[in-house]
Amino acid sequence: MQTHLKKKQEKSTREKIMSAGRRIFAEKGYNDTRIQDLLKAAGVSPGAFYNYFSNKEELFLELVREAGESLRKSVQHIRAEGIKVGSQDELFLVLVDSIRYFFEFVDENRAGLRILLREQQSASPAVMIDTLNLVISEIHQDLKRDIQMGINMGMISISDPGIAAWGILSAISGVTLAYINDPKIERERLIRSLAELILLGLFRR
Repeated sequence: MQTHLKKKQEKSTREKIMSAGRRIFAEKGYNDTRIQDLLKAAGVSPGAFYNYFSNKEELFLELVREAGESLRKSVQHIRAEGIKVGSQDELFLVLVDSIRYFFEFVDENRAGLRILLREQQSASPAVMIDTLNLVISEIHQDLKRDIQMGINMGMISISDPGIAAWGILSAISGVTLAYINDPKIERERLIRSLAELILLGLFRR
């Protein structure tokens, strides 16, 4: 009984630190966040923090991995629904639904995605860049395979699937960061515009 209670308390303390990290890193960025900021936000002592993480870098990397894994699962769901259609009109509707699903995920994970997208563009330590690049690279390979499948089906006309995949990821990354930071952007309008932009570049003409 006591062992179970202790494990529950430990999990609660760790989640407090993780939750504080999501919020503070998203607000301040990695470089401007201090351990003291994290301790205050989490309401824990230095000893409690160091019981789970050796420094702020270790906490940050854990948050990046968490956000990256959540993002990849979201993208995998989209991919599972994606290339199962027979016409460009059907593909457009599927893409709209898929992008809508993605931005529902964004709304539920704003802090984690802000960390992922913001630090991707900043001068973070090399180990963090490696972690971020691994997450993005895995998603890129998945998307590249899907584009190639569309080419093989005669629905997509593009000379280099790899470059096209990077272009799509860059567009989605930029639009997502703008959406996260600007509450005035209407989600449905963004979804249709992004789908139109992507398919304008991919469709066989």
